[in-house]
Amino acid sequence: MKHLPGRLGASALGIAALLVTGSLSATASTSDPASPPDLSARLAATRTTDLPPAIELASEGGASAVSRLTEAPRSATLRSAPAEDCTDADGAGRQVCVELGTELSASQRKAAERDIAARAEGASAATKEQPKARTDASVAAVQPLPQWCLDAGVQNTMYITRSAGCGIYSGNLTVTRTVNGATTVVGTMNFLAYRYVYTTQSVTTVWANQIEVSPTIITGEAAGTSIWGTAACTGTACVSAGQSFPTQTPALHASADGESYFQWPAVSGGKGTGAPSWTVTFKAPTAQNQSSLTLGAVPTVRCDQALPGSTSIGCVIPGATPEITYSYSSFPEYGAHLLAAEESGLPGSWYSGAPLHRLTNSTLQSQNRNTACPSSLVRPTGKSCDEYPFASTWEGASTGGGQGRTFDWCQIPSYPTGITGPGYSACMIDATENSRAGSLLNSVLFVPMRVIEADAFYATVE
Repeated sequence: MKHLPGRLGASALGIAALLVTGSLSATASTSDPASPPDLSARLAATRTTDLPPAIELASEGGASAVSRLTEAPRSATLRSAPAEDCTDADGAGRQVCVELGTELSASQRKAAERDIAARAEGASAATKEQPKARTDASVAAVQPLPQWCLDAGVQNTMYITRSAGCGIYSGNLTVTRTVNGATTVVGTMNFLAYRYVYTTQSVTTVWANQIEVSPTIITGEAAGTSIWGTAACTGTACVSAGQSFPTQTPALHASADGESYFQWPAVSGGKGTGAPSWTVTFKAPTAQNQSSLTLGAVPTVRCDQALPGSTSIGCVIPGATPEITYSYSSFPEYGAHLLAAEESGLPGSWYSGAPLHRLTNSTLQSQNRNTACPSSLVRPTGKSCDEYPFASTWEGASTGGGQGRTFDWCQIPSYPTGITGPGYSACMIDATENSRAGSLLNSVLFVPMRVIEADAFYATVE
């Protein structure tokens, strides 16, 4: 899996060293030594590096669930862009070759950019609202592409969020004719293939797989090329709920559109996956033979009925690791502890690249909570004990193990400060704030993003 550019580097590590040694506690109020340091200026300075776009998928009360654009994982046995497919020469010596994933010349890139720009008008609605899965598979059902997909441009790969995958591929169709051993190019068509796979996370186990093939430059005998296709799916979430990609003859900067739907037959407590693909066929009007190419089986979609305490069903893109971001201004004490704990070497921050993993066993959760925050710890008035990593993760105090720690403003004198590396942390923070943050972890991240047993996720302060 490949992220788009950028994570925090050495500067953040240096600041972390200051934090865990207590040097940053000088910013705490001298009249209240238990106050956490004000880290707002430091957050502003360290969260401005070049990062992958963070697509907000849910938001509530100062917390957001985001998904940073990531390249979709691919099986080593599958190619998302076949090199080339050529027909045999027909009786008149004409041969049609189709190639996907091609490099673009300057003029071809300008034509591609014009095509992408023409689609931007309807993209804002797809960015703001989750597409609603439908079962009326028809050309009319094709959804506008999300703005983040159009902004990425031609990459010849799929990028994913927790709820969608989208990619723009470049391709060429070439018609040649061979007469008396001499081969001549008699027609060409440059085109873009827009792939879009989307889910509705908490509504249904029907998910959509669409494609648009749009000519950007047409010459000679490629004019009037017919395009049609067939969708396929590999996995257990692949029961067909309808598909349509009829024969179409798109003009310049128009498109031949296909839409398909697949479904997972829900099983209580279970899950299933599906990997969609399209086989697209091209036929030039003067050629007798047709050429086909397959856009490979990415991304993988997962549907489940496995959220603890819920009978809800839904589907997500599991290759995209979701992230909950807490606003520091809304959660000053909770945020200060979360940030200090992560920067002491504990996992969970997207900036570190080390995610947490959900634990759904309630007995083990209680053991994690009691290890980090035993009843013997005195809770000051208005405070409650906040443990990190969360009790609902495999990295928690009991299941993850390691050295306990705290910070000099956390009011837990029995725990050591200045500890770095693996382990866990505890801190006395505002009880209302602590309870609200824990509730939002479930309502903003776990439920809508369908974070089930062992799923990875990040928790970040912004």
